[in-house]
Amino acid sequence: MTPQPLPFDAPQTPLERARRRQTLCDKMAALFRSRPLQPIDVSEQAAVGGVSGYRTRVSDCRRYFGMDIRPEQPRARWPNGRARPRAIYYPAAPHTRRTA
Repeated sequence: MTPQPLPFDAPQTPLERARRRQTLCDKMAALFRSRPLQPIDVSEQAAVGGVSGYRTRVSDCRRYFGMDIRPEQPRARWPNGRARPRAIYYPAAPHTRRTA
């Protein structure tokens, strides 16, 4: 009798692996899209994208989704005086066609 393959033993396609990797990036993109033109604090970004990977997730949103995410200027400050990074998502203006 041959053993039956288990579902988790199945080889994953590159698309499935890529989709699983993009999950945190998708969540980060959803966070920025839910609050356009509002500064999002680093602690919120870390809660969504992971403490050690939130900056990479923001970079991935810029690269893969073409999102315009910029650091807030001037920067806010923590109580001890250190810079408190925040990022702002600027959505693209809708394309409109001139009517004749």
